[in-house]
Amino acid sequence: KTFGSLSRLETFDASNNTLDVLPESFGGLSSLQVLNFCSNKLSCLPESFGELPQLQEVDLSGNDLSFLTKDLKSSHCLRKFYVDNNVLKELPTWVGHLSSIEELSLRDNKLMNQPLPEAFPA
Repeated sequence: KTFGSLSRLETFDASNNTLDVLPESFGGLSSLQVLNFCSNKLSCLPESFGELPQLQEVDLSGNDLSFLTKDLKSSHCLRKFYVDNNVLKELPTWVGHLSSIEELSLRDNKLMNQPLPEAFPA
């Protein structure tokens, strides 16, 4: 079995480790709702990360991320999203489609120009 075949996994916490890469099969975690990878060494996310359909809480703080996936299928149900203390220079367009967002933290990144969307869904 691959890591992504854990289709019933709802919560995954691998915070405070030294992970620097995630398997491409990660997108197969179709029931994943809560994800915590804070305080690792991640510099990028697999494109399959964008395929996760049910994410509600994500903490990617304290990594080395310079960009996020270009798509996120769970953008409609994401309530809490933390990407503090990374090296993000811009945000993908899906950030402007976070219709359920309650908490969004972008502290201590390298955001420049106009990284935030003009509007969020009503």
